[in-house]
Amino acid sequence: MAGRMVWGEIILRDSGCFNDGTKEAFWRPLRFPESGEKQTDMEDMIKAVMHPSLVALHGGWQAFMAGSGDVRATRNILSSFAAFVDNMLIVDIDEGFYTYRYYGRAFVDAFQIDLSNQIIEHVPFAVLPTDHRQILEFEYSYIQRTGQAVWRNYTAEFHGITRTWQRLTLPVAPNTLVVGAYQMEEPPPLLNDPGARFLRLAIAAVPVHLTGDGVIGGLAVSLMELTRSRGKEAELRYLASTDPLTGVANRRQFLEADEQEMARARRYNQPLALLMLDIDHFKRINDTWGHAAGDESLRRFTAACHKVLRRNDLFGRCGGEEFAVVLPSTDIPGAVVLAERLRQHVAAMTVSADGTTPFSFTVSIGVARMTGADASLNALMVRADAHLYRAKTEGRNQVVADQNNGP
Repeated sequence: MAGRMVWGEIILRDSGCFNDGTKEAFWRPLRFPESGEKQTDMEDMIKAVMHPSLVALHGGWQAFMAGSGDVRATRNILSSFAAFVDNMLIVDIDEGFYTYRYYGRAFVDAFQIDLSNQIIEHVPFAVLPTDHRQILEFEYSYIQRTGQAVWRNYTAEFHGITRTWQRLTLPVAPNTLVVGAYQMEEPPPLLNDPGARFLRLAIAAVPVHLTGDGVIGGLAVSLMELTRSRGKEAELRYLASTDPLTGVANRRQFLEADEQEMARARRYNQPLALLMLDIDHFKRINDTWGHAAGDESLRRFTAACHKVLRRNDLFGRCGGEEFAVVLPSTDIPGAVVLAERLRQHVAAMTVSADGTTPFSFTVSIGVARMTGADASLNALMVRADAHLYRAKTEGRNQVVADQNNGP
């Protein structure tokens, strides 16, 4: 592909948020032109496929931020957006230490729930009818003083197509619309200007109301101003907690989050199960097809897990080819069903990297349930690991679980 690839790729699917002509899923490469080429306005490339109301919303936000950014003006802009975008559900504005949220009339009309006077952490996903649930994820970074767009890298799978860049992961569940591209290099020298501010227009992991014919009739919009220091802090937190190859939680982050989940389960007397997973014959993959194929296997494995695991399940890489999953509010029978579904999904995959012959692999899984005798997550992991060892020694590609589902 000609040009310096510092952009990712955009994935689009038919919806009311995009203009006519974007009826099928496709990959569109974006790049900064090389020196001497005609300068291309990257924002225009985005606007070409965005619904006019979203384009206007983006322009209105830029105009606002170019002027006064005080608290009163921030509050006033919420009402302007609410009247401006007909299909708006929610507007969030995060400015400094202040967060403002407005629930638009479209939210009340779509879900018959008035949240205009309530502050909640997340949109109540359960209010959506089962057949009208969809997630729209869109993140667009903008440098106010120049109009130059900057993107981060990501890993995504869409309709069986997987593309991976360096660090950030956007898992795509069934019936999910994703638009995303991410910066792939260090910020340009321009960002050293203390007056330059990042603006991030984000439509991320939120429910989207679908009309009867499947067109998106409403969506949530989140507008956030990130100063250079806040953006850097967020990036450092992400790097410290995430496995760089697969994008899932690293061992340290996994242990910290899961200790909290165990404490919550004890407090509310809820069951909790743990899966220990190990890719079978992983060394053979590296020895036979090379380390690039091994890395691709790990990425495809985590993508497969994301497709099977639920939103509240906690997934992490413990090291090498070993992973772990904490399943909140899940007993042994439910954990075994999910583990078996995951095992079958992995076994059905094929992987190819750098032109190698397609190959497949399997996974062994040990399952344990939290009991009153488990003083820590480590004790639960030791028991699940023992079941994983049994699965390995008894033939691999199988699930071995606790026999006792009691407290």
